Amino acid sequence: MQARLSGFIGLSPSHALAYAQEDFAHFKKVYTVLLYGTENDLPGEEAYKRFRLIPSARVIPVDSASHLHYVERPDIVNDIIIDALKALED
Repeated sequence: MQARLSGFIGLSPSHALAYAQEDFAHFKKVYTVLLYGTENDLPGEEAYKRFRLIPSARVIPVDSASHLHYVERPDIVNDIIIDALKALED
């Protein structure tokens, strides 16, 4: 039996560059939340373009944070993760 992915939470935009654009088609039916720090200079516009290939994705900026937004703003990031996990239960 093949495992089925029901949700994905992306914490780093740079990981988007590891996948081909065609790979993002697999996420169309998956609850997807993508976070990035608004002060992140990495990886640039190309990663954000790939995020936009997932039509159902919630792309959430984390204000006043850089690449390590989950370290710099755990108060915000943890709440977003908890909300995403709750949404998967519904």
